[in-house]
Amino acid sequence: MIHLHQTHHTVADFAAIFKHTIEVLNSDGLHLFPELYLTGYPLQDLVLQRAFIDSYLEHQQKLDAWAKKQTGNWRALL
Repeated sequence: MIHLHQTHHTVADFAAIFKHTIEVLNSDGLHLFPELYLTGYPLQDLVLQRAFIDSYLEHQQKLDAWAKKQTGNWRALL
């Protein structure tokens, strides 16, 4: 099964984005997410701020660590 996700997140609300991601990845299949899903949209000048970059990298590491522990028959393109 292919799942197409179209969501609207508050920019840089990494806790909510992480929560939503792990909720939807509980079902088997291929999950496809839109561009800027992991950060929210629009980014504007946030991408130039060191604090945002550090938070985003931490968010990616948290999601990666979670995904490595999971079992099941799913894949995601984020």
